[in-house]
Amino acid sequence: MGGDVVAFEDDEHEQSEKSGKFEVIIAAAGSNYRIFKVSSYSSFEDAPEGSVALISLEGPVMKNDSCGDAGTASLAKRVAAAAGSQNIRGILLKVDSPGGTVAGTQTLADALREARASKPVVAFIEDGMMASAAYWIGSSADEIVASHKTDEIGSIGVYTTLVDYAGFYKEKGITGESI
Repeated sequence: MGGDVVAFEDDEHEQSEKSGKFEVIIAAAGSNYRIFKVSSYSSFEDAPEGSVALISLEGPVMKNDSCGDAGTASLAKRVAAAAGSQNIRGILLKVDSPGGTVAGTQTLADALREARASKPVVAFIEDGMMASAAYWIGSSADEIVASHKTDEIGSIGVYTTLVDYAGFYKEKGITGESI
């Protein structure tokens, strides 16, 4: 895709995403420009033909809905609905997430991978990050597009704390054997 990167944020968009409305991008192309309008519908079937589904993955990745944010289970259902809609010609996953839980991550990644069979899927980072679980999910898209040189992409890993009780056990006279 050529041209300038377009920002999609506005108060109406933020409110409708959290209220469960289905977001679409309606594009009108001229000879050297593109105009994008973000609109909300009660289903993807209500959107105009040729629309692009806009699905946001923002904040920590969680399996279930939390504090108004859609979890991976709900987002996977939106992806499947967009993939199955005749009015939707593609899916844009807008990502700004540091990652999150493993639970539910594969479900959303699989939904995106399955959607690719019928529609193009693009993961778009708009002045933010796509790390850890969010990168796992975003890597299921056909393409990853960063809007800025400073966008952070990558860093898959797991954090854990290990405690060494060897000194404590020795002090208490507790011994063990490996079998």
